[in-house]
Amino acid sequence: MTILRLNPDVATTSILLEVLLTASVTRITRTDVNGTQDVRMTPYQLPSPATGKLIVSDYEAANGENTYTLYTDSGTVTGTATLTLDSPWLLIPRMPNFSAKVQQITDYSSSRKSLSVANEVIGRPDPVLALGPMGTRQGQLEIWMPDYQSAAALEDVFNRQEIAMLKQPVPKMDMFFIPEQTDIAPYTPEGKETQFRFIVNFRETKRPTGSLRGAIGWTLEELAYSFPTLNDVAMAYSSLDNLLLQREG
Repeated sequence: MTILRLNPDVATTSILLEVLLTASVTRITRTDVNGTQDVRMTPYQLPSPATGKLIVSDYEAANGENTYTLYTDSGTVTGTATLTLDSPWLLIPRMPNFSAKVQQITDYSSSRKSLSVANEVIGRPDPVLALGPMGTRQGQLEIWMPDYQSAAALEDVFNRQEIAMLKQPVPKMDMFFIPEQTDIAPYTPEGKETQFRFIVNFRETKRPTGSLRGAIGWTLEELAYSFPTLNDVAMAYSSLDNLLLQREG
């Protein structure tokens, strides 16, 4: 029987899945407070071999309970693990090596615009309606960083031309979004060290598609189980720097 071991890691806000294989795994899903999604995998991982070990790092796991379902050639295997975040995180879901742990978020404000359209018709007192749903959230996050270096690192996360993700402890507040504008300003309370106020205007988006192309704190064992041969590793990464960052190409 295929065995699933789950190891939450607060340091990287991820859950490590270690699968001892007795049948090929074709799909892995995660159910958490945000719903059910396929776990983002690196290329070549699925379908897995029928024997050996499969190692997967899930960086999109939410705060709280996360239930995983493995679909194999011989049935399904499930397991649950609890991830407890000690602070908010902002990351690039497809490239989690670009991520930032933030000191605190002191303001979250958002609005949603109706996508319904009311068309006025001559001679008719009421409009003709084209009803639509509410749009995704738009708003602002106020984030505090301990120093300018940390604020600049967060700005670099938003400069990847990728969809970002907010992970934090409040249920349903997690989101995928694009940054529309950022502002950084120093703030020095009397008798205290200077902190930096980081404002990001956001627009919520759908979860990005595509394979996992990065990692935080990855190991050689994870790399070994992600590629069939050393030649496949060489084909995926053009340089040692890209390998260290888990940035393919």
